[in-house]
Amino acid sequence: MSEHKPAGSIGDKPEKSLVKPLDVDAVRTVQVGTVVWTIALLALLPFTHRLADEDRSWLLWTCLTGVLLGLAGITFTTRRRRRRSARPALRGADPARQAPPRAPSDETTDH
Repeated sequence: MSEHKPAGSIGDKPEKSLVKPLDVDAVRTVQVGTVVWTIALLALLPFTHRLADEDRSWLLWTCLTGVLLGLAGITFTTRRRRRRSARPALRGADPARQAPPRAPSDETTDH
């Protein structure tokens, strides 16, 4: 009798995935979220007094917080994208093919 193991059993070797993972840097996602919070804030601004009368002014503060956090997120993700693109070794390049670091030259020292 042959023992039948269901797929994914312990001891099975994982198969290589045919689909490569996306390289997502989240800049576009954070930008879209910030735009949505900005639109919500602008849509609520004409109703500031009514919201205050009904004790719902927290809606404005929530939208403002979303916009401010979104701006911080855009800054963070954009800087992260720049740092990652500046380091090709982490992006799949062969580190052995990169130029070795240069030694400091004697011309730069003050005598």
